[in-house]
Amino acid sequence: MMHLNLGDKIIASGKLRFPVLIALAIAFSALWLIFTFILSSWSTKERQQDLAELVEQVDDQLYQVGEDLRYQLLSSATLLASRNPIISAIQSNNEEALQDTIKVFHRNYSS
Repeated sequence: MMHLNLGDKIIASGKLRFPVLIALAIAFSALWLIFTFILSSWSTKERQQDLAELVEQVDDQLYQVGEDLRYQLLSSATLLASRNPIISAIQSNNEEALQDTIKVFHRNYSS
């Protein structure tokens, strides 16, 4: 009997009462906000992890390129230092001969 009275109060001849409708709207809104917050935080976390992985890959690639450049510069410097015409031009302080020798070396090394 008590359940029927409570049901009659909530339904009120086939229509929901305004306070019940407001409470249901608030509950639905709260559930929707919680759901969207969870999805948003999950997708943000996934994007952050993907971004961190991409940054690591770029960092590794930059390090590798830097190492390759250092090796190339070192090998070029070693080849330059081992050439007798360059050493003699440096010792005699002959800038023109040094420039010519380096240009010739660069042309030969580039090809």
